[in-house]
Amino acid sequence: MLFEGVRVPAANLLGGQEKLEHKLARAREAAAGSATLGTFEQTRPMVAGTPLRARAADAALSMQDRVPEPPMRLAMKALRPPGR
Repeated sequence: MLFEGVRVPAANLLGGQEKLEHKLARAREAAAGSATLGTFEQTRPMVAGTPLRARAADAALSMQDRVPEPPMRLAMKALRPPGR
């Protein structure tokens, strides 16, 4: 998941970009010595985003009742040739 143009207040940052880049560089260097720790550090941002993905899925599911027909089904009908 990528957010572009999003502003996070400084009080809500968890270390900042420089700290993240430093940790990732350190993890890459340590990957030869400790593959487990290196992998853990490199996957940390993805794991941290899990609650965001769960919330997005929950929001999408809660909106299903408001849509008369799933958007993908409507799109498929629109793409279908006439007479089918």
